[in-house]
Amino acid sequence: MPCLAVLLLGLIVSYCFGVRIGIYDKMRLEQSPEVLTHRAQEIVASLGYTAPPADTAYGFNDDYQYGQYAMQNDKPLPNWDDLLKKSPPMLRYWYRSSPQPMVAAGYKDSSLTPGIVTENDPPFTTSDMVFVLLDPQGRLISFQAIPPEREDKAEGVKPVDWSPLFAAAGLDLKALKPAEPIWNSVSSSDTRVAWTGTWPDSSRPLRVEAAALHGKPVLFSLYGPWMPAWRQNPDQSTSGQRAAGMILVAIACTVMLGAVVFAYRNYQAGRTDSQGAFRLGLFVFVVQMALWIFRAHFVVGISTFTSMVIAMSTALYWGVIAALVYLALEPYVRRRWPHSMISWSRLLLGRWRDPLVGRDVLFGLVLGSVWVIVIQVFIGYLIHIGDVPHIGNMDFLLGVRQTLGAGLLLVPSDIQTTLLFFFLIFLLRLVLRNEWLAAAAFVALFSTMQALREGGHFWVALLAFVIIYSLAAIALVRFGLVSLAAAAFVTDFVLNAPMTTNFSNWFIGSTIFVYASAAALGLFAF
Repeated sequence: MPCLAVLLLGLIVSYCFGVRIGIYDKMRLEQSPEVLTHRAQEIVASLGYTAPPADTAYGFNDDYQYGQYAMQNDKPLPNWDDLLKKSPPMLRYWYRSSPQPMVAAGYKDSSLTPGIVTENDPPFTTSDMVFVLLDPQGRLISFQAIPPEREDKAEGVKPVDWSPLFAAAGLDLKALKPAEPIWNSVSSSDTRVAWTGTWPDSSRPLRVEAAALHGKPVLFSLYGPWMPAWRQNPDQSTSGQRAAGMILVAIACTVMLGAVVFAYRNYQAGRTDSQGAFRLGLFVFVVQMALWIFRAHFVVGISTFTSMVIAMSTALYWGVIAALVYLALEPYVRRRWPHSMISWSRLLLGRWRDPLVGRDVLFGLVLGSVWVIVIQVFIGYLIHIGDVPHIGNMDFLLGVRQTLGAGLLLVPSDIQTTLLFFFLIFLLRLVLRNEWLAAAAFVALFSTMQALREGGHFWVALLAFVIIYSLAAIALVRFGLVSLAAAAFVTDFVLNAPMTTNFSNWFIGSTIFVYASAAALGLFAF
């Protein structure tokens, strides 16, 4: 009972902290994705693009570069409570349409889930494709269209009426000064114009660039000095971030190679838990396929079948990786560190209501709630000294299907992270011959690596990560795999949820779902 009470208290405290450091209430997100979609379609139709599209997609993204610009230029410190209410927006809504079904060519994230259409994938190259970017209030930030590839009848330059675009953007053309265009669009054009001024309700420098072909707009975009030229922008990662990335790759390669070697040796010796490895691999496979179902953009055609085949291949890959690491790890841990695997083994056998499983899950959830608070305090401190606010996973803003997909996304990644941590601590334990020395080495390695990835504020970040990874090491040494996996899941789930105190907000369902799920899991474990 005390653990359950601590969990519920931790969730309440984390909610209060999350609202305090969150951005969603400050940005006045009054219009839902459905309303913004209708607004984008109205703008597109008003510009002469009236043909019904074969496919559409939409989502949210953040203008992180603007946050960095404000952090570096607002002296002494940026007032985020004020900036988040004004233009330019930190959160933007994007909408795109196409005369053909849109099939993503790449992968959105490390889960390697195929078929997720984003603002940049598939590439913006098909004739009559349209892209619209709006602020949360529905004001136009950017419009782009791809004109026909071939013109059977040549047309000359025609006058362009830019007033509908300025009205959609909430700008007064008379308040702007003409300027020379400097931004090149991917669209062909015979007319290019530009203006300079300031953003509405702000003193930030604004550049408006527009282009048209035969009198029909193909580009209208609002730029700030913080916006990079993505098609020509070099890598801007810091040396610390590159070093941390190299360390992470080295660790991953070491773990993979070690897993193959140890799994083969265990198989040859006949001491593998093949049934447990199969169940773990099958679970990861099923979750990865569920990710595809909840996150992919489906169209009618052979591309959906192709996407399914790729999804099955990816799911099989992650399932085999999880099973391999388990085959490599389990026999040695069972012999030298048995208590850390007991609840995990029972969980793989389907004994969900086992008291030991419940205990470890409940402790992991409590640990996760503590992690959330530590991370929120760290984020709050960074915001207090001027750093960019935390936005979280914007898929939580897109409805039930995407919210479930965002939650499921955490399951395989947290299992992989848990197995990685566990395997590394076990290898360190073999080398150092002491579990607490191994835990200390683990904390030092990962805390330093993560602090380096933060770029600035190294010592503050190091302190926060030492606390986080120390708790992770204690959980692994004292309770084992199940506790760490539960802690990692609830931490990521809560930190990425949109926080609001306005229960009439259109996204409040996602907030309630996240916290209710964490509490329900605790009640089930209890």
